[in-house]
Amino acid sequence: AREAAQCAVRAGREAHRPDLVAAALTMQARIERITAHPSAATTLRRALDLAQGQARLAVRETPQYLACRHALYDDRLDEAESTLQELLVTAEASGSAEDLQEVLRSLAELNARRGAGPRAVRFSERALTVGRDVGLSLGPAWYSRALAALCGTSFAEAARFARLGEVASREVDDQVFTSRNVFVQGLVDLITGHPTRAVEHLHRVADLERRQGVRDVSMLRWHPELVEALALAGHWDRAEETLGRFRALAGPRELATGWGAGLVRAEAVLRSRTKDHPQAAALLEQAAEQFGDLGLALDRARTYLALSRAQRACRHYAAAHRAAARAAELFDAGGATHWAALCVPTRPASDDRGGDVALTEAETTMADAVLRGASNKEIAQELFVSVKTVEATLSRLYRKLGVRSRSQLAALLRPA
Repeated sequence: AREAAQCAVRAGREAHRPDLVAAALTMQARIERITAHPSAATTLRRALDLAQGQARLAVRETPQYLACRHALYDDRLDEAESTLQELLVTAEASGSAEDLQEVLRSLAELNARRGAGPRAVRFSERALTVGRDVGLSLGPAWYSRALAALCGTSFAEAARFARLGEVASREVDDQVFTSRNVFVQGLVDLITGHPTRAVEHLHRVADLERRQGVRDVSMLRWHPELVEALALAGHWDRAEETLGRFRALAGPRELATGWGAGLVRAEAVLRSRTKDHPQAAALLEQAAEQFGDLGLALDRARTYLALSRAQRACRHYAAAHRAAARAAELFDAGGATHWAALCVPTRPASDDRGGDVALTEAETTMADAVLRGASNKEIAQELFVSVKTVEATLSRLYRKLGVRSRSQLAALLRPA
């Protein structure tokens, strides 16, 4: 594909058509970024220089639009948003539904990355409407809608939209958006306490990306999520091996993005599960700071949520409470109330005499799982114990806290 783009560049030059040369260079830069070719940035700069004053290209085919996508991949969000807003005006004036949908989807993705849920939802809804009105394939629009729902409305909606997007993408053999919609499904599984299902979805994403020849790790950030899912599913050796393999793929540019911060968070989750709590806490603090520097508010809040759980696992209840409160504050600021609901109290529960009830690690882990809505069978699979062990531990937990059912336990522990 890169050779074909280079041939198109030569043909455009021979025809004295700078617009065709710019379009071909843009395609070459796109291919080079996907395949992690070191010339991608240089090729894109050449296209941008040549495209000045050219007005023949569709917006979605311009080097300016590709530069926005690359800025988004690299978490240069202010730069991406500034140009996307300009391109939105151009796309609206062009009358091209394809151009308008592309720009709206990118704006939805950008705002989802920032944790600006309501804005992400508005842009994604508009992109979906544009696609429906003119009969475009809806796989890409459903993906944007799923991302927006993930940060702005509910996990259930995000999963439903991603399933619709997968079906729509498969109908037209669109592997790019099949993988992206499957990725959202895996992410929802991971967040809502179903790591085994998340591993299955994310392995599908890995296979689809391999078939497409995708080597740039920052485009679709499934790698850190797979490490975290493996760790939470109890596959610690596989998580360690996968973490090392992904680290070897990354250079300074990738490690400086949210992908790199995500890999740090995933390692922290793995260290917490293998009882190295001090290192886990230090890594989570590091990841939260990096996410904050990049303006990735949702990921920063998610990292504080992981920190609260890691601190509680080693019974540092005051630190856990502070991290959970910080996570809830960030989630609420972005309108992500469904995320804020995950920020459960992190101090020991109180008994009827007003004293603290210290829970064991197993009891704390199972209480978290109950709050996430996991069944006894799912808890048993996650923790590699029998269903009877789960039932016995929950019964002991009920007695300690003076409750009689899962719903009473959830009501006691859920934030007011």
